[in-house]
Amino acid sequence: MDVATYVSWNIHMIRFLDDEQSWRLFHHKVFGDQDCPNELRSVGEKIVKGCGGLPLSIVTVAGLLSRIPRTPKWWQQIEGNYGQLGSILSMSYNHLPPHLRKCFFCMAAFPQDYEICATELIKLWVAEGFL
Repeated sequence: MDVATYVSWNIHMIRFLDDEQSWRLFHHKVFGDQDCPNELRSVGEKIVKGCGGLPLSIVTVAGLLSRIPRTPKWWQQIEGNYGQLGSILSMSYNHLPPHLRKCFFCMAAFPQDYEICATELIKLWVAEGFL
């Protein structure tokens, strides 16, 4: 923390999201400023709960759901097959060396297809104590 404070005043503390934060992130990625239809709320909450507070998982599932029809039928299919998506994500994570796993976790802080400035990423990693 001392090194992070010395390098930058903007320190990023990364942690698992609670249920409310997870839902807000998911909602923002899928619906933006629009309201979530009532018929999708309960299945959406189940899907988000299955992400376990991992921002990368939430953003990945939200990206998928934002590209398919917004009907309970489609979302329930995703919910039923979520275990497969979870195993794909966990393979990406589990095959990293332990010292890189925390760095991987930081990627969810950036939007999909965002060009990440190396100095911005380095400051983030320093703030987290990875470097």
